[in-house]
Amino acid sequence: MEHHNWHVIVNPIAGKGICVDTMNRILNVLYDALDLPMENVYKTSSKGHAIELTKKAIRLGARNIISIGGDGTNHEVINGILSQSDVASDEISHAHFPAGSGNDWVKTINIPIDIYDWVKMVQQKNTRLHNAGKITYYENKQLQTRYFINVAGMAYDAFVVKYLENKKVIKKSGSIYLMMILKCLFKYKKQKAKVVIDGVEYSNRFYTINIGLCKYSGGGMSLVPHADPFGDKFAVTLAGNISRLGVILNTWRFYNESILKHKKINGYLADFVQVESWNNHPISIEADGEYLGESPVSISLMPKVLKIVVP
Repeated sequence: MEHHNWHVIVNPIAGKGICVDTMNRILNVLYDALDLPMENVYKTSSKGHAIELTKKAIRLGARNIISIGGDGTNHEVINGILSQSDVASDEISHAHFPAGSGNDWVKTINIPIDIYDWVKMVQQKNTRLHNAGKITYYENKQLQTRYFINVAGMAYDAFVVKYLENKKVIKKSGSIYLMMILKCLFKYKKQKAKVVIDGVEYSNRFYTINIGLCKYSGGGMSLVPHADPFGDKFAVTLAGNISRLGVILNTWRFYNESILKHKKINGYLADFVQVESWNNHPISIEADGEYLGESPVSISLMPKVLKIVVP
């Protein structure tokens, strides 16, 4: 990994969680520490732009890519890496600096949030092969494919993400996210779904369905505490027919990895998950905090496809 080969994809307004001065300070540290040419820095200007910028950088020869932004920016860059066919995805080193408001993905791997500590990590060049997930779903009746690196959520999880997007709530910090979860609770009706986990079928009214590569989402919640991004399975959590009061009384479980101790919440490990609705109300899906679309959904494990810079 030659220093000057780093290419940077930066979201200049990541989650409104960072100001322009801070972003410039981060970039200045990188210019110095990594001997980074200015022309290797690409700034995103719209949703989805980081996917295209990543593919373009790879086409031009980039094999070491830094993303700066929130979980959404990281999500788009790994989609760029996994959806291009110029080079095998595991030949591209990827380092993500958490400059958003949620920053959930980095928590599982303990990636530093201080820029100087983070640069030291990048200079040490430690990498590990990280799993990804491939999702097929429908958007406006069209079949779509998307990749994810952290957690995908269906039913209530996606309902909250869509609500946040529609209301233009940008800062998805933990406290705002929790407030929205409790606020949306009275607008949401539990959905009847069929979930097939490696061929075994579970049908129920589900409060939420989560598929995790890493442990944290929603600003520090751990809905898939059994996830391991370097392991050989997805973590799946099915939260069954829990009452609204039951959700409120068990909110503390979202944060201390005890969620699977609830009698109506079950954890599984899987390679392949399919979800479809039991009636004519499609079930929504989000991944890495980005709203995607709706069921029928298939999610398959892609083992060890991302070469991630780690401490």
